Amino acid sequence: MNAGFQDDIMNRRAVADGVMVCGIVTGRPYERGGEHGLHAYIPLRVEAPGGAVYRTQVIPNEELVGRVQVRSGDAVVAVGQFVYPNHRAGYEGLIHDTHHATHPGGVGGYISVNGTVYR
Repeated sequence: MNAGFQDDIMNRRAVADGVMVCGIVTGRPYERGGEHGLHAYIPLRVEAPGGAVYRTQVIPNEELVGRVQVRSGDAVVAVGQFVYPNHRAGYEGLIHDTHHATHPGGVGGYISVNGTVYR
C-alpha cells in the first residue's frame, strides 16, 4: 500500500495526486489555522516495501472534513496529494488535500482513523 508513497520520495516528486499512505500516528497531532481554514497536523510512521520506514505528516483540512479525532497510536489510512519536500524538520514529504477535490484536475481524497472515515 505504501509503495506509491515510497516511489514519490525516492524520485523526489514535487507533487503527486491520489497517493495513499497507511501508518501509525507517532507523537501528538496538533491543529493550526491558515488562509484555507483549520488543519490537523498528524505525524505518521509509514512502513514501505523492503522494510524502509518514513516519518511524514497527513494534513486534513478540518473546515472540509470535520474535526478529525486522532491521537498517538491510532491507525491512519489517507489518500491525498503528496508534496515533497516537507519543510518541517524530520518529515519526508506530506499528504494533504485529503478531502473532495477543490481545484481543477484535483483528485478527491479521504482520511480514515481506526476505521472512521472523514471526507
